Amino acid sequence: MTSGSIPRRSFRRFLPLLAIGLAVSMLASCDPPPPGPAEAGAPPVEASARAKADGTAYRIVYLSPLAAGETSPFVQAFMDGLRDLNYEDGKNVRVDFKYAGGRDEAYPELVAEALEETPEPDVIVGSSSPAALAAKKATKDIPIVFVGVGDPVGVGLVDELCCPKENVTGVASFSPELSVKRLELLKEALPNASRVAVLWNSGNPVKRMDWSETEKAAAVSRLTLESLAVRSPAEFEAAFDAAVPSGSSGLVVLGDPLTVQRAPAIVRLAMRAGLPGIYEGAEFAECGGLLSYAANRAGYYRRAADYVDRILRGEKPANLPVERPSRFELVVKMWAAQILGVELPNSIMISADRIIHNEACA
Repeated sequence: MTSGSIPRRSFRRFLPLLAIGLAVSMLASCDPPPPGPAEAGAPPVEASARAKADGTAYRIVYLSPLAAGETSPFVQAFMDGLRDLNYEDGKNVRVDFKYAGGRDEAYPELVAEALEETPEPDVIVGSSSPAALAAKKATKDIPIVFVGVGDPVGVGLVDELCCPKENVTGVASFSPELSVKRLELLKEALPNASRVAVLWNSGNPVKRMDWSETEKAAAVSRLTLESLAVRSPAEFEAAFDAAVPSGSSGLVVLGDPLTVQRAPAIVRLAMRAGLPGIYEGAEFAECGGLLSYAANRAGYYRRAADYVDRILRGEKPANLPVERPSRFELVVKMWAAQILGVELPNSIMISADRIIHNEACA
C-alpha cells in the first residue's frame, strides 16, 4: 500500500468548548498576576535570551522517563523548541538529561543528584507527574516546568491553573476528561463490544484518575472493563496475555511516558492479540493502532520550551498560567481496520482529522 494521510474535517465537539469554558471561568476567578517587567516600566527584554550576564550557559535539567540511550520524538520537539528560541545546547544552554528508565521511584534520587551538581539548575523540566512532583518536593526556589501532566491541580503541582503562585508551572495534557470520549469512540467503532481491556500505568497518579474516569464512562456505556495495570515495560506482554482469555474484544491504552515512549511495542502486542484499540496519542495510530484521540504531544513539548525561555528571561513561574490544549485530533489507521476486520462507521470516518493508509509507522 502507499503511504499518506488525508486531512479531514476537524474533530471538534464539546471537549474543546469545555476546555475554553473552563479556562475562562478559572481566569475570571483569579486575582490578576503581579505586573511583569514591561508593565512595571522596566526596559523591554530581548526576544530571546542569549546567555547569563557572566557569559556562562544556562543549565536545564530534564527529568526523562527513558533509559539512557533511548530516543524520543517529544524530547526532540523540546530541543527543537529551544533552538527556535536561539538556544544552542553546549553553547548558551546546557541540557542535562536525568534518566529514570521507566521507574517513577527513581525521580527523587535524580533530582537530589541534579541539585548537588554545579552549577545549580536554572530550570528543571519534569516530563511527567511523578517527575515534576519529585522536583517540587525537593526545591521551592528553582523554577520547575512540567509537561504532559493531565491534572496539575489534582496531583498537587499547582493550586490553580491561572495562578500557580509557587515555583511550578507548565503545559497540561487535559487527559482525565478525554478518557470518557475515547471510550465513546471505541463503542461507536465496535458496537457489539461488551468487554474492553484498559492498559494503563498504575504508578502514575494521573493515570489512576484516568482509570477512574474510564470506569465511570464504562458504566454509562454498559461496558465491562478488564484492567491491565502495569508499572514497567517488562509487564506489557503478560498484561496482553491476560486480556485475551478474559473475553475482551476491544482495547483502550492510556498514554503516559511509560506507554507512549513504547507505542510500537504496545501496538504489536495488541495486533497479535487481535484487539482493536483506541489510544491516547497519534503515535499509536501512526504505528498501527486502530484509533487515537488526543492533543498533539509534540506541540506541547515545544510549548514547554517557550515556558523555559520566559523563565530564563526573568519571568516568574507564579505569574505564568498553566496552559491546556483546546484542540484534539482523531486519527484513523485504515490498515489496522482491514487487518482486524473492523468496519468503521461513517460517523467516525467523517469526523477524523487524519486517515492513515500505510502499513508501517508513519
